[in-house]
Amino acid sequence: MSTILGISNIGRFTRIASTIQPPVVREVQPVAADIGALGLARYQLLRLRDAINEAKEIAGSSRVGRDGVVGINSSGALSLDNSTRAALLESNAEINTAPTSFSPFGPAWTGLGTSTALATIGGVYDGSGGTGTLRFEVRRGGDHGQDRLRIRVRDTDNSVLQNFTIQANDPIDQVYNLNNGLTFQLGPGALVRNDDFTLNVFDTVGSVVSTSNPFNGVRNANPNLDIGESVTGGTLTINGVGITVGAADSIDSIITAINQSGAGVTASFDIAQERLVLTQNTHGATPTVFIDSDDSGFASALKLSGAVVVAGKDADLDSPLVNVAQFQGVQSGTIVVNQTAIAIDVQTDSLSDILTRINTAQTQATATYSEPPQRVTFSSDLAVSLDDGGTGFLAALNIATGLFQAGRADGVSTSRNRAITQTADEVTRRLNGLLSAAAGRDALSALSTQLTGILAEAFASQTNALRGDFGLSLNSAATASSVDTRVLARNLSRNATATLQFLVGTESSLGLYDKLGARVDQAINDLNRQLGSAGFIVDTRA
Repeated sequence: MSTILGISNIGRFTRIASTIQPPVVREVQPVAADIGALGLARYQLLRLRDAINEAKEIAGSSRVGRDGVVGINSSGALSLDNSTRAALLESNAEINTAPTSFSPFGPAWTGLGTSTALATIGGVYDGSGGTGTLRFEVRRGGDHGQDRLRIRVRDTDNSVLQNFTIQANDPIDQVYNLNNGLTFQLGPGALVRNDDFTLNVFDTVGSVVSTSNPFNGVRNANPNLDIGESVTGGTLTINGVGITVGAADSIDSIITAINQSGAGVTASFDIAQERLVLTQNTHGATPTVFIDSDDSGFASALKLSGAVVVAGKDADLDSPLVNVAQFQGVQSGTIVVNQTAIAIDVQTDSLSDILTRINTAQTQATATYSEPPQRVTFSSDLAVSLDDGGTGFLAALNIATGLFQAGRADGVSTSRNRAITQTADEVTRRLNGLLSAAAGRDALSALSTQLTGILAEAFASQTNALRGDFGLSLNSAATASSVDTRVLARNLSRNATATLQFLVGTESSLGLYDKLGARVDQAINDLNRQLGSAGFIVDTRA
């Protein structure tokens, strides 16, 4: 691409200061007219920028085969899933599995308001009365435990559901059963005739556990565990670490205790699924979550007893070959790298294990994995000899077997060479079209001056017509550039390192495409301002 003006040697362009200097920007002075010419110039500048960006991308992604080095790559990208996952153990059902519900657990008497024998509601509503409101009425008052009391229960349509007689000699904690699955108890105190309370029942709304209420909470402090479940004082042991559980603790407080312990897991509560989740802090297939023992009832109440651990996952790179889709056809055996035997066991060895074994076995070759794209490369200063040994391992890596000698040239592949020269030629063509359009137009004289100055600066101010070392040149009037694709292709085959450094630079220096691209961007911005000030609508995002 002929924008390198008469370069006499490579060194002066490849030995660039370690600190990248920002490109010098020349302001284009506003011009008054010829909006059409300015618009055309802007269009051509945009196309030139596209060509520069494409050329830079292709040249910048090219790999150079250096003298005395052979590299054998996977011919196609591998299909590895290198995501990881931590093991987890979660409740195998909702903490409270009841499909119906009621509230409140501890209703307050209303009416005269003097009843002090508080009621506690329990049981599981069987849904027989649908969704509605039950009303409990005191029909005969007195002191609980001393007098004969009577309570009537009415359903939603005010029909009598049941009548209960509480005898004077009934135990103070006697449980009275309704015929819909619910129960009630009366605490110590008195009942006053005509006092009542209401209870809401739901046949399609499931019961929900309270994670903040204490395990020994009563009435409205009830944690609402499944019927028959309770948590008392004891020790829950996870991954060998004991967590103390008290009856006055709650699900929330035990979650905090687990997370502050050394069990190596994180506990959380999934509100939507009403499950406790224990997640291993370390990702991978080996670290697990294990409940060693529990004498507090916590594991049972939280439905962790009998729950199955969902194993973690290693990246495919670190997983045994037998577990990785890419290597399902591989068999245990031996491959040979530069006459050195490398054993493979698909049941235990991962790709990472095998590459490490190759690199530590004095094979005089280095095996590396890189992404993206996912590829394995065997490289050596001398040669690489590969034998699959009937394992199918190298075939699974998309790597051919045989003897590969190091090349002598410092060059890129034929296809990459062709792409670089073609894009360089396209940049030159776009640049010359722009200079040609600017010639003889007063409105674009500043732009033309700027661009020729850019070219002169990019070529170290040498504007002679001699072809440069890279096959690029600018004529003595600095009005047209050219590229000798044969010369450029030859240098990409024999001296690719220096040629690519000139075009795309290094980590510490700008290349020709960087310098030219920066100035083209500035020229586009200048034209945007000129066109805008002239009342011409410009999409500055282009």
